[in-house]
Amino acid sequence: MTLGLTGNLAKIATRYKFVVLFVWIVLFLVGGFFATSINEHTENDQGFVTEPESEKALALYNREFSSGQNVTLSENIIIKSVNNQTITDPRFRSIVTEVTNKVRGLNNSVGFVTNYYETNIPTLVSEDQKITLLPVELKGTFENSALTAKPYVELIDELDAEDKNFEILTSGFASIDLNFVEIAESDLASEIQVMPIALIVLLFVFGALVASVIPILLGLMSIVITIGACSLISRVYPLNIFVTNIVLTIGLAVGIDYALFIMDRFREERSKGIEKIHAITKAGSTSSRAVLFSGFTVILSLLGMFIVPTDIFRSLGLGAIIVVIVSLLSSLTLLPAILAILGDGINKLKIPFIRTDSKEDSKFWSSIAFNVMKYKIIGVLIPTVVLVLFSMQYFNITIGASGVETLPEESRARKAYEILEGTFLSGGIATPIIIVGESSSEDASGMLNGFNNLNKSIASSNAFGPILDFKTSESGSSYALQVAPKNSATSGAATDSVDLLRNSLIPESFGALENKVLVGGQSAGYKDFYLLVDQYTPIVFIFVLSTSFLLLLVVFRSIFVPIKAVIMNMLGVGTAYGLMYLVFEKGYAASFFGFQQVESIEAWVPLFLFTIVFGLSMDYEVFLLSRIREHFDNNGDNAEAVAHGIRKTGRLITGAAAIMIVVFSGFAMGDLTMFQQMGFGTGVAVLIDATIIRMIFVPASMALADKWNWYFPSWLKWLPDVRVEPPENK
Repeated sequence: MTLGLTGNLAKIATRYKFVVLFVWIVLFLVGGFFATSINEHTENDQGFVTEPESEKALALYNREFSSGQNVTLSENIIIKSVNNQTITDPRFRSIVTEVTNKVRGLNNSVGFVTNYYETNIPTLVSEDQKITLLPVELKGTFENSALTAKPYVELIDELDAEDKNFEILTSGFASIDLNFVEIAESDLASEIQVMPIALIVLLFVFGALVASVIPILLGLMSIVITIGACSLISRVYPLNIFVTNIVLTIGLAVGIDYALFIMDRFREERSKGIEKIHAITKAGSTSSRAVLFSGFTVILSLLGMFIVPTDIFRSLGLGAIIVVIVSLLSSLTLLPAILAILGDGINKLKIPFIRTDSKEDSKFWSSIAFNVMKYKIIGVLIPTVVLVLFSMQYFNITIGASGVETLPEESRARKAYEILEGTFLSGGIATPIIIVGESSSEDASGMLNGFNNLNKSIASSNAFGPILDFKTSESGSSYALQVAPKNSATSGAATDSVDLLRNSLIPESFGALENKVLVGGQSAGYKDFYLLVDQYTPIVFIFVLSTSFLLLLVVFRSIFVPIKAVIMNMLGVGTAYGLMYLVFEKGYAASFFGFQQVESIEAWVPLFLFTIVFGLSMDYEVFLLSRIREHFDNNGDNAEAVAHGIRKTGRLITGAAAIMIVVFSGFAMGDLTMFQQMGFGTGVAVLIDATIIRMIFVPASMALADKWNWYFPSWLKWLPDVRVEPPENK
């Protein structure tokens, strides 16, 4: 039997098992050392690689209105009387003065702060005079806003705790950003909490505690090493703050599954009486080879994320790719070394009443396959119709971003936003839309008239909050108008108001000078991000579908198999999209799952979900079809080969899918809506893939295709013959 790359890796790992184990322990310790500092270097920003209008507007504003420095981060401290004191009360004035002085003391993070008593600006006080605002400007940039805001927010929290007569809060991009970072970190606990459930699933699969713990340990080791690598990368290339959450979830899912498939094959070979080392190399040359191809399909799918020119897609994709690569390497090298050390010891601490050997194949799965193949037309039509109906809901999805209003109700950032929204007409005061214009001397009067017209149009429109500021640069050639969005910067109302400005109000106000006027600010940045996602989504879809098709074409040397796989995986992902829309946007069963109904699906989630789910779906496709092809090459009986493949992989695929669903449910258990959407969508997609698609549609469609399953045109014979698993009898 030819061992191939994976078989030889397994053979080498068994020979130098303790060296391999030592190397991985060192990598784990080094990774753990760097992993602890990852949050000090990650960012919460879309990070455009291109330069959309919002970025050009920001660059102009920085150059003309910030003395060459980056635009400051605006915050508003909210001081609210609890016992009906008004702004004229001496105690109210005392607390405002105290807060102002203490905030000014934060020289490293605060650039400016003032209050009503210093300025007499009436808009800083509520109508009932029981709430006042303290405008604050923090130092730093949008990219490092959470780090900048931390000492400032901690001080505000301390001041609030000291005086029970006043509620002291802060609202702004930086404090909201920090709140998202902190909740994302706490959501990691939810993801880790599902590990005992994953262990229970593994106990049912393996029937022994030792065997069940090994995949989890390998998954955790891959995660720690990857986070350490990401921490190093983030020092030279911006990575998103959510990369840790993505690495943890994807690492657990693929790390456990890859180890599961290889260990099961090892136990199967041992049950046949094959000697330990030969059983390891046999598993290495078969299941490890399938794992390698499966991991390669996941990596290919994730490469699609790099097509979108934003740092959030590229950083999340990079983190996911690294953890898949590390999981592959640990499965192909560390796992064989562990198996060589433990041998049949992996079956120790058996669980009563659960089978731990593979001598007898379950007839349950083959009976399902034969029954489905018996009614093959129904087995193809019904799943297709159902999945298509759900997939059609994809076209109703509204993409957006999770704003402050999606934070937990007890969140201090959300409470502050709600006070601004209810008392000062707009929660978007701290995240204004910035309209900037630059003109030559001959256009100066026309530009100024244009801004006057725009000011009137905005004031008479119901689409905006209050106008906050209008100023002219020192050179006299640039102008900046700031207006609050009616709702939070991420809301549909805010991004719609950006559209209104760009497509209607600015052309009407400026006429021929409209091309010299730019719309920036957070809402404009989100709008540009959504437009970019819309533009690149078809390109990513085409890339992932075509590369997956070509890979399966080469691996299985069949036209029908890759076409079927691509179509059914698309329907599986489409169904997940449809259910996400129905649950999160329409609110069906949202309260049952503990989710929050929102106005949109997080913009990065559908595309990231597509690449992840499509890659993971190919896992099961490769494992199942490799066993079917392996048996078909031996006896040429299509129906028997399909039944054999499902019989051999049914229990394993079900267990692997159950583990993935458990892992992704941990994602969905978090407080952040974006993670709820991601966890729910991926979990549903995996469930559909492992049940409806793998156990119904695959056997039915392969029975329907019969001899055409393995049809390969003669004009494609030049393609390399790369099999996932060599025939058993070779």
